[in-house]
Amino acid sequence: MDSYTSINLMLNKAEALVKENKLDSAQQQLLDLDKELKIFCTTDLVQNSVLTYDSAVKLNERFSNFILQLETAKKKTAKALLEQVSNRKKISAYRGI
Repeated sequence: MDSYTSINLMLNKAEALVKENKLDSAQQQLLDLDKELKIFCTTDLVQNSVLTYDSAVKLNERFSNFILQLETAKKKTAKALLEQVSNRKKISAYRGI
């Protein structure tokens, strides 16, 4: 399997992790993807004439979109957690605890 295909499969997995709200795993996948993308752009793209500039642009766009998805999911999760804490504080105050 070439690195382009490998990176696409990794991106598919990472996007699925975000959809499943497995953000820690998705964050780790992001780090792995970053390494693979650097190798792809510095080595594979230069050595393989079959791979084109368009391939690199497409991967970069997908990678950027994944980062946005991950960050959006993190913000939504953080907001939900803050709301839960706030609600618990209100309940505790109401109960006089």
